[in-house]
Amino acid sequence: MDSYTEGDVLYENALSSLGDIAGWVMEGDGVVSFPRGKMRQESVRPREAGQAGNIVHWCPITFQTIASDAFYGEWKCDPAPLRARRIYRPAER
Repeated sequence: MDSYTEGDVLYENALSSLGDIAGWVMEGDGVVSFPRGKMRQESVRPREAGQAGNIVHWCPITFQTIASDAFYGEWKCDPAPLRARRIYRPAER
C-alpha cells in the first residue's frame, strides 16, 4: 500500500451551513440539514427503496493533483453526520 504525506491544502470546508454548500449538486432524492452546525444528508426515499434511495452530493470543484488519481482526504466523523475537513495535494517525493 502506498503511503502519502500531507501537501498543500486544496480545499477546506466546515460544512456547517447552507452557504458552505452553495453550488453543490444533489443527485438523487435527498435533503440536507444542519443540526447543531453539522451537515446531515439523508434520502427522502424509504429504506425499502434500496439503492434507488442512494444520494450523491457533488462538490462543484475539480481538484487538480500531481497525479490525477492521487489525493489525501481527511474527515471528522461524528456518529451522524460526516463532516469534510480538508483535501490535500500529495507532497512531492
